[in-house]
Amino acid sequence: MKTEDIIAQQIDYTPNIFSADTLLKMDIPEIEWLLYPLIPQKGISLVSAARGVGKSYFAMAAAIATASGFNFLGFKADKPRRVLYIDGEMNGKTLQDRMNQLIAGFEKEGKKVNRDNLFIFGSDFQGDNPMINFYNENDWDVLEQAITKLGHVDLIIVDNVFTLYECQDENSAASWQKFNKWSLKQRHRDRSVMWVHHTGKDIERGGRGSSAIETLLDTSLLLKTPQGHNPKNGAAIIARYTKSRSVAGKSVASFAARLISEQDNDTGKIISSSWVLQDTPMEETEEKVKPIMDLLYEGKSVKEISKIIDISPATIYRILNDAGIKKPDKIAKEAAQEKETYKEIEI
Repeated sequence: MKTEDIIAQQIDYTPNIFSADTLLKMDIPEIEWLLYPLIPQKGISLVSAARGVGKSYFAMAAAIATASGFNFLGFKADKPRRVLYIDGEMNGKTLQDRMNQLIAGFEKEGKKVNRDNLFIFGSDFQGDNPMINFYNENDWDVLEQAITKLGHVDLIIVDNVFTLYECQDENSAASWQKFNKWSLKQRHRDRSVMWVHHTGKDIERGGRGSSAIETLLDTSLLLKTPQGHNPKNGAAIIARYTKSRSVAGKSVASFAARLISEQDNDTGKIISSSWVLQDTPMEETEEKVKPIMDLLYEGKSVKEISKIIDISPATIYRILNDAGIKKPDKIAKEAAQEKETYKEIEI
């Protein structure tokens, strides 16, 4: 069968195509934000971090703030939204405890939490039924039926990619096509999506697996533990945007935050947890590493980067080594190869 015949079979509608002049004259509403500048309306976002950094605590707090319509860590929610939080790994009791702690923390700040706007789809509450797998398109209908029963939702938070998207090869660009396809469907249904993801061995690169995961993202936020921080003192993060389509400047500047917990004096059990911004500025190493890493992921070698940012190769190697980043030229080579592979798939 000829290629044009296959394409003709797949397309059973007339695409909307118009001139640039028509586009410019359209009355298109400004982008609204569920949680500015992280989650735009009909947006696709990613929050990634290594294990134990506090990404689920962060994602849960973002869910509560969005559902209730109040600000959180400098993020702004203009009004309450209906949020579906999908958890793929936690014990039911742990999920309940963490939610209780964060809600108690917000309420201690005098904020009224809208519990009726936040819905939980937890893996530990499904009995013998298999948990949803977003790689399986049949499961999309299962989730859609559940959302229909709820009425509607404005935001779906998926925590996390590793447990809820069981693709064949996470390093293959082709394996993330369904990830992007499902996310795009939610945009077309006036929903926003925030994926929570683990980082790989190279934390600076963000979410593990192929860079194809970043294709449709409006925003991508990387959470890291500050250098020298002792986890015994609770969760602490440095948050840095690795992608932001609609916002630039100070609004998407890196920030530091810490999870402050209050314990019961008798039992030692945590009774409330609150994320608070830290006044500590970004570490100098962080500020130096980011522009170098951005260029490495564009496939630029250290020699090429040296010419672009006017820093000697020896200095670049030293900056990266101080940040614990080894073999930068290997990173650049793999990034360049992956770009070529993804281009072939798109063609």
